[in-house]
Amino acid sequence: MTDDIVARQELVDAIWIAQNLRETLPNVTFAIDGEPARALNDGVVLGRITEAHVQASFRHSRDAEQTYQLEPDSPDAWWRLMVVTVEVEDDFDPATETPGTVEVGFTFSPDQDSDRMRSALEGREVFVVLGQPGWLESDPSLRMVDRNGTLFGLVDDDGSISMPGLAEQEAEFLADLRTVESISAAAEEPPTVIPVTSDNPSLREQ
Repeated sequence: MTDDIVARQELVDAIWIAQNLRETLPNVTFAIDGEPARALNDGVVLGRITEAHVQASFRHSRDAEQTYQLEPDSPDAWWRLMVVTVEVEDDFDPATETPGTVEVGFTFSPDQDSDRMRSALEGREVFVVLGQPGWLESDPSLRMVDRNGTLFGLVDDDGSISMPGLAEQEAEFLADLRTVESISAAAEEPPTVIPVTSDNPSLREQ
């Protein structure tokens, strides 16, 4: 499973405002250019995957100006979309009602064995940072795993969490939040607002 996650992730050049896992939690918001503070993702969930399926495949046009949605098993796919149903145990946000289940997607290479991936995912406990909905035109309510699918955490029996999709950035991003217990404690801390500017979002204003 770890190899599949690493293989399907391809980090692109981008500036990510959240610099670590703590900054993705519900009690942390960002005030960008003096605007009212808001969360940058659509929450986090801890839970167990009850079902996984390939929902669609995609390819670009020759000029890369358009993206075409194909059948899930299309041989012409450039990438595929896996959607998992997570039975939620905790959303770490006392201000909201914990949902019973959520559906979340991530993309992967058509060269990967989707049946093997699905089998490895079902029944697995995970910690997922949810991206904002609207990525998929045919299913606008679907939320993707945030940060290009890399913020997909595998939870071991001892409660430890790994995010292999982050590759060499994993240790720095997780920092001291490497267990469900430490994430719960961080989520209970007082709310934090981080002011940033859009021209240099990685620089924290004082």
